[in-house]
Amino acid sequence: MLFDSGVNGVVFPNPVDVYCLSQTLDIINSCLLNGRMYADFSKWPSVESPFLKLEAIQLLQSEVVADYEVLPVPVSHSVPSVGYQVISKDGKSLFYTGDTGPGLATCWESVSPDVLLIEVSGPNAFNNYLGSMRHLTPASLKEELHQFSRIKGYLPHVVVVHIPPQYHSAVEAEVAEVGKELGVDIMVGREDMVINI
Repeated sequence: MLFDSGVNGVVFPNPVDVYCLSQTLDIINSCLLNGRMYADFSKWPSVESPFLKLEAIQLLQSEVVADYEVLPVPVSHSVPSVGYQVISKDGKSLFYTGDTGPGLATCWESVSPDVLLIEVSGPNAFNNYLGSMRHLTPASLKEELHQFSRIKGYLPHVVVVHIPPQYHSAVEAEVAEVGKELGVDIMVGREDMVINI
């Protein structure tokens, strides 16, 4: 369905729904949609028919988004961050951590994905530095997957994302070793990847 914005007769699609933490909304509104960086698209072209619809999420409360059940779960990071468990109508699920670091035990208690999309931001050589910045390496991923297995009793398929291009080969090799040690399928994500659950 399209709506007429009333701006020179231009027709825009339905608003784009944006779901995020209230802290993130504060930053979006004060730093991005402030008229200096970008127009306030949550009120443009009109308050009644905006281009963006901004919604604050509630932690650990499921919401239906585009026919999927979405559960925002707090993750361990240097700034407030959430991962999202997404469950289809037929019960298949994935959990995307977004930026995260070591210390996910509480997170694992709240999710039960078929597929885990998880960040690894560099090779083991940077384990101390990346850990202090609340990011994962293959070594800390291994520890998190051990915790997941202890808490949930299984390991999901794992897709590693967020790898800086200059460290891609090193991380890929180290992640392959983690997969062999744990006996779990760990893939390195790529832009055109299709994952069947």
